[in-house]
Amino acid sequence: MKNFKKIIAVCPGNTVTGGPEAMHYLVHVLRKMGLNAEICYFPADQTFVTPEAYRAFDVKVARYEDVAGNLIIFPETFPMDALQVKYAQAAIWWLSVDHFTGYKNESIARDRFNYVKLIAKGLRPFRGARSLGRILHFSQSHYSSLWLAAAGLSSYEMYEPINQVYLEQASGISCENRGDQILYNPSKGKRIVDALISRYPEFKFIALQKMSRDELIALYRSSKVYIDFGHHPGRDRIPREAAVLGCCLITGRKGSAANAVDIPIDDGYKMDTDSAGFADTFGALVQSVFQDFPRHYAAQQQYRQRIVGEPAHFEASLRKIFL
Repeated sequence: MKNFKKIIAVCPGNTVTGGPEAMHYLVHVLRKMGLNAEICYFPADQTFVTPEAYRAFDVKVARYEDVAGNLIIFPETFPMDALQVKYAQAAIWWLSVDHFTGYKNESIARDRFNYVKLIAKGLRPFRGARSLGRILHFSQSHYSSLWLAAAGLSSYEMYEPINQVYLEQASGISCENRGDQILYNPSKGKRIVDALISRYPEFKFIALQKMSRDELIALYRSSKVYIDFGHHPGRDRIPREAAVLGCCLITGRKGSAANAVDIPIDDGYKMDTDSAGFADTFGALVQSVFQDFPRHYAAQQQYRQRIVGEPAHFEASLRKIFL
């Protein structure tokens, strides 16, 4: 794994989301370690500039170079490009399992149909992840490591941290001066959250949408609860941002939320959304958090500390892999 002449991280051009941010941060840390790492925007035959959101990172824009001695790291959304590499060593960083499979966890039949559509468009291999045996794999979550292992693939751990801005804000948080309000991402577990909003009109739910970073930080620091009943295809950023800034995290038990490595909070905060008594249990837990927030805040202190330590852990992982 060591002594690559150049490490190229492939990233879709003109895109500002969690995955591209992770790719830019990866290059930033590798360059800080003294390695020859560059970002390459796709499609490679077009010209892109680094988005404003990522210009604080030390990144150098590269052209695509499939030559011996290079390592080319693709996101999981570009598996066919990874399979076409002829001379360099290809790798995939699994930032989201579901972005590869196309699964939306609506039904088994629907999910399979979604993947078949991706195959028909030439975007995914016919045999799924089992077609990627000659490619190196980096996992962004314990969930993706387990998923890859089930396909017979080993992986190297690369768990990237949330943005430094949120970590800097974490130093001054407390359990004081917080409102009885529930934050949520409307793109995660929408059907479940909509049902809870109807069931509990007395609770204040706030959707995190069309907000600046400063607005998000202010809400994280002044709220008691963040919920995510989505399918957790990786170590999602927003739950970690909310948790590190003091919100009590309540999740379902799907994807990365099902294990104690990716989201190491007590099982009482992880709810079975398919159980008959889910809505009642949710209401009781939220009432408890509202009424006795300091106790619940303390219960997730170790998780907050781990999130703060993620930058050091990420760099240590990279040093183990590449140096």
